[in-house]
Amino acid sequence: MKCGYIAAFLLASLAFAAAEEAAPGLSEVESCGRIFLELENQPGSDIVWAGYGQEFDRLWNVPAYSNGTNVRAACYQCTEAVHRFVRYMYGVASYYCGRPVMGNARYVARNLDRLLGDQVRSTARIAPYKVRLENYFNGESACRPVAGAVVSLEIRFGEVPCDVDTGAGGICKGYTKAKAYDPSKGAGHVAVIRSLTERADGQLEGELFAQHGRMYSARERHRDAPIAKGRIRFRQDEGGRWTGWWWTPKPDGSIHTPPMPVVSWTNPVIVARDAMEADLTDLPIETACADVPQSSSWAQGCEQIRAARQAP
Repeated sequence: MKCGYIAAFLLASLAFAAAEEAAPGLSEVESCGRIFLELENQPGSDIVWAGYGQEFDRLWNVPAYSNGTNVRAACYQCTEAVHRFVRYMYGVASYYCGRPVMGNARYVARNLDRLLGDQVRSTARIAPYKVRLENYFNGESACRPVAGAVVSLEIRFGEVPCDVDTGAGGICKGYTKAKAYDPSKGAGHVAVIRSLTERADGQLEGELFAQHGRMYSARERHRDAPIAKGRIRFRQDEGGRWTGWWWTPKPDGSIHTPPMPVVSWTNPVIVARDAMEADLTDLPIETACADVPQSSSWAQGCEQIRAARQAP
């Protein structure tokens, strides 16, 4: 089914939208019998790698932070940025190192639906819309992804990569849920689709917003080095199913992270268009990560974050 953009609502027209906040334009996308909320594309500007805890990218007022030289630091993993984005943009109470636990990156998109998909929320960024989150598995769903979707991604460097133009072959061939959710395959990666446009061949292609972690060298000598945002592409087969793959380019356009499959994506489904000021959910954009030392292990860092949230 071809997807249509039905209407656009600009938050600037809403009296209760905070004037100082960066707010995306909003569109409705009809696909697979549902209507999704899509955020206005916000292609990223040039970015450089930074030191631990320093902001190096931003999407609709949500910052991404570097984990510096410590790729296993408790904070500033890819999951942390995604949880903050979901809380701030959609008002859904998703927590990094909190309760409920969303799991490793490859599970985050799925678990946002499994654990929090019954929450219907609105915020000053998306009002008057009320949305819930719904997940779709790669290669099985006729529901197309949208800009603003959370997308879980495969990372397996020992595998033959997918074809960058078609998403075929290599690790993409015969990709199944059993493989995608096999915990022995590592943590995976998770990001937000920051832009998505239709190509002449009907494929969708765009950029990703993420705390990159292992996507770039974390060595201190690479601080201030230019980095390129991750790319993502989707195609629809003759049966109407969408298949996605992603890769990370170098600033010169060559490939850094080889093409690998999308695991699944989670779209905001429009439930209503009648949100009033009293209906808006206001969750903090930041976590307690600033209070967790870089030297903390993953488990210790999570416990420190939980303790900070529970403190009076």
